[in-house]
Order: sequence, then C-alpha cells, then structure tokens
Amino acid sequence: PEKILVHIPKIYLSTKTLVLSETEKSASGRPCATEFVARVGSEVCSFEPASVPLDGKVEDYMQTVLDAQKRSIFETVKRSLTRYHTMSRSEWILAKDSHLSRPLDPAQTTLLVLAINYVKEAEAALSDLSNGASEALVNYSDKQIHQLNDLIKLTQSDLSKGDRTRVMVCITMDAHARDIVAKMIRSNVDSVGSFMWQSQLKHKFRVPPSHARYQARDPALRGESGERAEVAICDAILPYDYEYLGNGPRLVITPLTDRVYVTATQALNLKM
Repeated sequence: PEKILVHIPKIYLSTKTLVLSETEKSASGRPCATEFVARVGSEVCSFEPASVPLDGKVEDYMQTVLDAQKRSIFETVKRSLTRYHTMSRSEWILAKDSHLSRPLDPAQTTLLVLAINYVKEAEAALSDLSNGASEALVNYSDKQIHQLNDLIKLTQSDLSKGDRTRVMVCITMDAHARDIVAKMIRSNVDSVGSFMWQSQLKHKFRVPPSHARYQARDPALRGESGERAEVAICDAILPYDYEYLGNGPRLVITPLTDRVYVTATQALNLKM
C-alpha cells in the first residue's frame, strides 16, 4: 500500500494522500489508513468510525477507502446537524477538535449542513407566510443579513488558510441565499410550492419521499429513522453522494448557475 500512495490523486480527485498508522495493522498484517489529506485546499480528515485496513488487492481496498470516505463524511454530517443548534453559527463553523487542534467538521460537511438549514428555515418562513404571517419572509431576510454580517466579521479575525477558505465559501453561499429570499419578497412569493422556490437547488436531510430516485442507494448512510441527505429541484430528488470534495474556494453563484442546476438535475432525474 505504501507504494501506491503517490497515485492517490489519480484515483480520488480531491484526495492528496492517505495517512497510514505506524502501529495499527489489520488482521492479516497489512497497514491501516487513519486519515485522508485534501488535494483541494488545506484539510485533514479522520476515517470514521474506525481506521481502514488495506487488505487484499489494490482495486479492492481502493473501493474500501472510497466507501470509508463516504461513511466518514456522513458521520460528521449527522453530528453537525445536531451541534448546529447548540451554539452560535460563527462558533459552529470554526468549532475545533480539542485533541487534534483542527475543525470538527470537514468544510464539505459545514457547507452541506448550512444548505440544509437554509432550506429548512426558508421553507418554514414560506409556510408561516401562507398561514397569514405577512412579515415571515421579511423577518427571515433580516436574519440572513445578520448571519452574513457575522461571517464577514470572522474574516477580519486571525484565521488559518483552511479556515479562511471555509468562511469565504460560506459567505458565497449565504450571499446567494440572501439574494434568492430577497427576490422572492420582491416577486410576492407566498408558498413553498411556488416555482421560483421549487426551481432552486435545495439540500434536505429527511426520509426520502416515494417518488425520490435511487431509494436503495447507500442504505448504510441513513439516520436513525431512515433519513438521508438529498438534493431536490422541482420534481427531481436525488441522493447526496458524500464524495469527498476537499476545502477549495468556489465562484459566485449567478442566475445562470441556477439554470445549470435545473438542467443538470432534470437530466439526471430523466436518466439522460
């Protein structure tokens, strides 16, 4: 296994290398991988819930590593969804593991959980608006502006390179979410079923509805009640795949980007 580490970036596009344990061995005496290092941006993540034995042929344990990466991201998403509501948003984004002195969550997990909670809060505001709370969406828009200002203040503090990239991408996502809600207010959108909202890329963590695609995919990556992370646009509902993406920057999200999301997601839904 040590000899193939140099080839890891060719196999996993966002992974630079694996960290092998110096002491832990598999039952057959082969090395065990304990961490994976990002090729995109600056980040090191631990395999969860345990290290990965690199047994058998290289093509076999490469699949084992891929499955373990997905499981590791899923485990952090489950924890982070709970922790999001126990501390301030700024503290949650930069929360550190006291033993390892690095973020509790991979940047990918932070972005997914932010997106899930944005959709949940926006749909709650739209539901309140439908039930007669005329200022519900305006109040949520004000909350978004405060959240965005808090992130901007974080950039003025002393951050590591990885943390700064993480916060800047969160700002990009928050700015797009703010713009979408502001547009819905201007257009007098008053329900979750409005096309302007339905055509947005929405991340959710829930039990998949009956018409969702790929119901049987990754049954091990489910919450206690069968919840999974999903991506939804209009009538297309696809599972989030937990492929590791690293901690890189991203471009702003424009109206054209939103159209590409709709086109690509509908194509996947129609199996084109």
